[in-house]
Amino acid sequence: MSDGQGTEVIRVATIGMDENGKSRMSLIFKTHYKGRCALSAIDNAHVLLVDTHAKSSDELTKLQEFIAGGLKIPYIILGKKLDADPDAICVAHPPKLNLLWDCIAEQTGSRIKDLGVAHRNGLLRDLKSINLKTSTSPKAAESARSRQASTLIRDAELGGFQGNAKTFFQPDDFLLGRLQKTIEEARRRSSSLQLKCWDNRRIIVYPKSGYVLSDLKPAQLKNLGLVQMVNSTTIEITSFDDNALHKLSECDVNEVWVLPIEVLLWNLALRTSRGRLPQGTSLTKRYRLLRWPNFTRMDQFPNCMRIASAWINKAATLGEIAAGLGVDEKYINLFYTGALAINLIDNSEQGTEHTTNTTMTTKKRTLFTAILNNLAAHRSRSKERL
Repeated sequence: MSDGQGTEVIRVATIGMDENGKSRMSLIFKTHYKGRCALSAIDNAHVLLVDTHAKSSDELTKLQEFIAGGLKIPYIILGKKLDADPDAICVAHPPKLNLLWDCIAEQTGSRIKDLGVAHRNGLLRDLKSINLKTSTSPKAAESARSRQASTLIRDAELGGFQGNAKTFFQPDDFLLGRLQKTIEEARRRSSSLQLKCWDNRRIIVYPKSGYVLSDLKPAQLKNLGLVQMVNSTTIEITSFDDNALHKLSECDVNEVWVLPIEVLLWNLALRTSRGRLPQGTSLTKRYRLLRWPNFTRMDQFPNCMRIASAWINKAATLGEIAAGLGVDEKYINLFYTGALAINLIDNSEQGTEHTTNTTMTTKKRTLFTAILNNLAAHRSRSKERL
């Protein structure tokens, strides 16, 4: 059976499911799964859905006997687990649709790349990530969400770089620069890339959805942000196909996290900066903040809200912002480095606008003075004639 585009449709049989349940499942297959699945008889199916939800003891016994009777196709339980096979893949009822698809794909050997782009992007956003066999508990999911919450960077995490030769750093010498290049290359190719680092851990850039997926532990990520990596061979940019992405999704929920690209770049830039500035930053040039950072998910530090408020759409040097707010320049440097990493800083020369306005005002005053002088001279001549 084909979906009309040369791709084989997964045939799914059901047992223990009433007609209303089959109708709902058929609708899910057509709409959410884009026709990649279809209901089928057991004799012709690739996978079986066993519905154990709200079943009596007798009904559960019959289902167990059916499964134990030499079933030749893989199956997925919707509802309670059965005593006959406690290790079987089990999905809560009603099932989360992306999780159910993962189970079907795993049991039939299907690949995520066979899905449409829209569904694949939605699946990536939902990757918290869940181990299909062991990590479906609410506590595990909550643990995944907590790692994505913003944190406050304390002064103890910042270095005392002001007033010495270490005021600047070269981004390309750190993970920050390597990650930015990976993101640029992924966007140019319009395909996912992975940055391998630290004992085969990886950061996967998925440009179509704007998200980054990684199995780096939070402590490892922070340390990598601080360590100089000049000529390092421990970091490698390679291709990353969708089948590998699916395998990564099988990792335990405590091992994988997903973040928007902008959030990861901002957070990493703050750790790498530690109060320093990227090489090439001018201390006399007027910069403009184009828009507010999304602080709901980004890491913060003392005075960051005040800096954003004072700097938004206002051209100023870094020193002027620091003096105007009366804060340590390291906080301005932190903010600038994070905002620059996510393209919130207008690097164009901002001093010309003020000069032009002054020149225009001077010209207007000169012209106005000339007109007044001309009128005065005309009046003077008129009086002399009288």
